[in-house]
Amino acid sequence: LLNHEVISSLNGHSIRVYVRNSMAGQSTYFNQAKVVISELQASNGVLYLIDEVLNMPEGTIDDILLNPDYNINSFMDFVKSAGLTQVFNRTTGNRYTMFVPTNQALASMDQGFLTQIKNNRINARHLVDYHVHPGTLHAKSIVGPGRLSTMYRGHYINLSQDSNNNTLLNNVASVVQADIEAEDGVVHIISHVLIPSTLSPTGIGGIVG
Repeated sequence: LLNHEVISSLNGHSIRVYVRNSMAGQSTYFNQAKVVISELQASNGVLYLIDEVLNMPEGTIDDILLNPDYNINSFMDFVKSAGLTQVFNRTTGNRYTMFVPTNQALASMDQGFLTQIKNNRINARHLVDYHVHPGTLHAKSIVGPGRLSTMYRGHYINLSQDSNNNTLLNNVASVVQADIEAEDGVVHIISHVLIPSTLSPTGIGGIVG
């Protein structure tokens, strides 16, 4: 198994392989699940024992954004303003990792500032693109220090760790809920909105990338 190798399940869903090296040795993951015992030979194949059930896709990324159970539907307004609803509503083709701020995170910001972004298609596109990484990354692969590329070309999300070794995005946003599987990628819910430097109003710090 190779790091970032993609395996297709019998029902056509994609499973991504992650291989991680640490002081304790090498670990392998299928999506969010760690391989406990590998390559058990059977008469009709090979078995891998994992430490948790693999999450089934909950529809497309658009479907997850609109799911009331997650309280992240406010971000969909920006996706619509950016003209990207069809991009995140496909079951085949490109896959994405989207970091979606909670409704509360958006509500806590300057609403006039957000309205200016929402009412400008280009700015809305930049905001949404800055929350999206091209390709699929599960939580096990999002570890600081480092940075992630985004769909907003030339702009990166900085990764760091707090005192409890939890990953922070741009030094402020934490992952509230990770690894929500979608037909076209994976969604991570985050505690703060990520604002690229091109959209940053004077006085906003910490959440700017």
